[in-house]
Amino acid sequence: MNNQQLLLQIALWLLLYVLLLLYSSLPELDNWSFAFGKSTIPMLSYLAVVYLNAQFVWSAFRSRQQRLWYVILSIGLLVVVGFARMTAEYYWLNRFLAIRHFYDFSSRHIIFTFVTLLVAYFFGILLQAALDYMTLLKKQEEIKSQQLQAELTLLKAQVQPHFLFNTLNNIYYLAYRKSDQTVDVIAKLAELMRYFQTESVKEWVPLTTEIQFIRDYIELETIRIPNGLRVDWCCEGNPDSITIPPMLLMPLVENIFKHGVDKSKSDNWTQISLFIDDTFLRFETRNPIALRSTDVVGTGLTNLAKRLTLLYGSANCLTQQQVNNQYVAQLQLPLFDYK
Repeated sequence: MNNQQLLLQIALWLLLYVLLLLYSSLPELDNWSFAFGKSTIPMLSYLAVVYLNAQFVWSAFRSRQQRLWYVILSIGLLVVVGFARMTAEYYWLNRFLAIRHFYDFSSRHIIFTFVTLLVAYFFGILLQAALDYMTLLKKQEEIKSQQLQAELTLLKAQVQPHFLFNTLNNIYYLAYRKSDQTVDVIAKLAELMRYFQTESVKEWVPLTTEIQFIRDYIELETIRIPNGLRVDWCCEGNPDSITIPPMLLMPLVENIFKHGVDKSKSDNWTQISLFIDDTFLRFETRNPIALRSTDVVGTGLTNLAKRLTLLYGSANCLTQQQVNNQYVAQLQLPLFDYK
């Protein structure tokens, strides 16, 4: 039971007590002691059946094998509390104040006592069932959240081996050619791996950090292209105050080198556009489709689509299309949740 639920229950009980006190005082305006006893004793009995049931008896109801014990314990609880209430009413209201009423263990007194206790008892059952249901929902949400977090962690972890495999291919290519750039590339790789160690483990990273990582990655990948790669950057809006989950933009850039570069050509190019508005971010890559490419939708984009669904649900928009022998990938993310 959280603090909000506790305060709500206290407020409801206080309201009920005030109503009982007002009702009890109407016929005896000149005797507030009688009104106090007439309202307080039943109120204490209601509290007893509700919370003794919740604390000690209700657990038996949860087990099918103990349902009979629950009925027996419930009857016993009602009898004990009812007898205690009638005894208190008898001595307080009849004898102590010398007021002759029906608080004398008469049939009317007994019936009235147990009917009101049954009403309170069933209210307690409904209250406990509602609390159990809310607890169950909370546990289910926690389990679901843990499962989603585990799946996100797994998907994020899959990005690193994929990236490392591609980069090691670059280093192998340079080492095979005995290139003087090999040492510089290894140093660049160390910088990128530092990003994985310090930034990719976070839930959110600055967009500027992600952009710099992409620039470093492009520089590293371009080494393998004999005639180089022309990269046209276009950025509209201010990325300084924006944060996004790490490695969300990277799969679109990886796809450029995997499916959009033909090393036999001298005019390889790609266009990368970033548009930032008050409510959303749009990242777009555009490149010619290489003849050797048969499937431009790589595993990185499939992985990305799964991550986006877990992170944003239907609020994200990832599209891929071929237009005039060009492959265009576009990712749009909402910004209002984390600006």
